[in-house]
Amino acid sequence: MNSLGNLRHIVALVVVVVLGIGVYFLATRVDFFAGPTARISELEEEVTRIEVELLEPLNRLNAVVLDERVFMSEEFQELQDQSVPLDAPALERSNPFAPF
Repeated sequence: MNSLGNLRHIVALVVVVVLGIGVYFLATRVDFFAGPTARISELEEEVTRIEVELLEPLNRLNAVVLDERVFMSEEFQELQDQSVPLDAPALERSNPFAPF
């Protein structure tokens, strides 16, 4: 029983030492606490870039004014629908693992 108690003490001491070393290495890392703030600035830059890429063209599209008289013109009314109906795709196969 005494050796079992000593073994528990040794294991507990090893666990405490390993945890202490881990905390020390985490606390002494320079980028441990600076990492999240750097990531926030990266995200802000990414949001700004996306705003420039997406919102500016959308704003230009919103500024476009269509002359609705085009749709009422005789030429537009004479346009014919040239679309061709598509066959429904085959959605199932008898053996899905068979080669095509």
